[in-house]
Amino acid sequence: MGRGRGPYRGAAVTAFQSRLSKAVPEVKVERIDPDLVNTPEIAVRLGVKRETVRKWAVGERRAEERFPAHYSICGTQKLWLWPDIHARAKCTERLPKDEPTPLEAAFVAWFNGRAAGAAPADPNRLIINEGVVGV
Repeated sequence: MGRGRGPYRGAAVTAFQSRLSKAVPEVKVERIDPDLVNTPEIAVRLGVKRETVRKWAVGERRAEERFPAHYSICGTQKLWLWPDIHARAKCTERLPKDEPTPLEAAFVAWFNGRAAGAAPADPNRLIINEGVVGV
């Protein structure tokens, strides 16, 4: 993978981790939580109605612009990875201009795999919520 793709897309996170280590050496980033979104959250982030998102998800509206598959289900709500929704919204020109680019799911998986092999968890660990660290 070249620069700006895959694991290297998370340069901002690794730079943040480096700066954090220098400023507060006892704190280590343990993992990055994926940014999971449900129908209402997608609607808010894209500035559309919940019903619009629901119709996209079931293929009743803009079926030719295939909606990403859901990642998980919590209770009765489907959850999607925000990077998947973001990519679709960008391709279909429905992304608000001020919406930051999220970390790619591949980078989050790579980072978490790398971090898991590092050291056992300690009380000074830091969990990064991907939705807060957009690059």
